[in-house]
Amino acid sequence: MEPDKIPWEDSLLERKTERDLKDIRRTAVAFANSVYPGHVATILIGECDDGLVPGITNADKMQRDVRVELEKIYPAIVFRQRPYEKDGKTCLRIEIEYSGDTPHFGDAAWVRKGNESVKASAEMFEKLISLRSAVTRELNAVGRQKGHTVVECRVSRFNGY
Repeated sequence: MEPDKIPWEDSLLERKTERDLKDIRRTAVAFANSVYPGHVATILIGECDDGLVPGITNADKMQRDVRVELEKIYPAIVFRQRPYEKDGKTCLRIEIEYSGDTPHFGDAAWVRKGNESVKASAEMFEKLISLRSAVTRELNAVGRQKGHTVVECRVSRFNGY
């Protein structure tokens, strides 16, 4: 890569401006669900894709706002944030590591309890994951018997076959 060229965004790097933070939680969840052990995903707030650096206006407030949003993720993700200077402007770097607790959700998992929707407890969340794993194991076994892939089995099951 040429020294004066900015690396493009990829599966582990995202740039955002201060105005473009409405989906910060969704981006963090996607990174937390995609990053491999030993790797780090990075969100750079205050940098544009084209190399411009507008920076951020208040690093303390930005860190607080980001923390509040990322702490809504369930199960909790492993992240750290720190301000840095680039082209004389203050920016914020958020690093997200593999947590071992995937999948993560940007909002709580919801379940029905009687006639109302309630946030799933940690115990219920584990049951949901176990149920999903059991269905996947069942589909794998059926698929191997019939010589199909898991995706083909899911489509067949969905279509009533």
